[in-house]
Amino acid sequence: LFAVALVSNLLRKHGECACLIHRRGKDDEGGLMEDVFVEDVDDLVKTRALESSLWELAALEKHYHPAISTLAKSVGFEDDRTTPMHDMEDFLAHTYRSLFEQEKKRLGSVVMSGGRKKKGGGGGSRVSLTFVEPEGLFAKDDVFGDFFKCS
Repeated sequence: LFAVALVSNLLRKHGECACLIHRRGKDDEGGLMEDVFVEDVDDLVKTRALESSLWELAALEKHYHPAISTLAKSVGFEDDRTTPMHDMEDFLAHTYRSLFEQEKKRLGSVVMSGGRKKKGGGGGSRVSLTFVEPEGLFAKDDVFGDFFKCS
């Protein structure tokens, strides 16, 4: 979150860099474009940085955490004169742990039909946070358990 807020503030201060986030590729290539940035040179003019794009922001728009994807989608669409800069102090307190705990609390009580709250979330809203690799296609005590093994 901190990095996205920082990039947002920098792009608001330096409006001439807005072309970096609004640049899109050709439609016949699926909107993709080749990155022309040259990282091997020492002269900043020869890096072709202003001809490139901030494709990382487009990737963060698809981030799994809603706060990050929402903030990434808003970068470049703020009104420079009326929208205040992000207060970076607000973003320094966030860690992966705090974001996880915040999301866990948010999903802890899900509103059911009729306005009642249900503790623990519904079956469709639960997301597995761990993965145990299966040992086979069927349970160990199943009739077909010995026929299909994962290796």
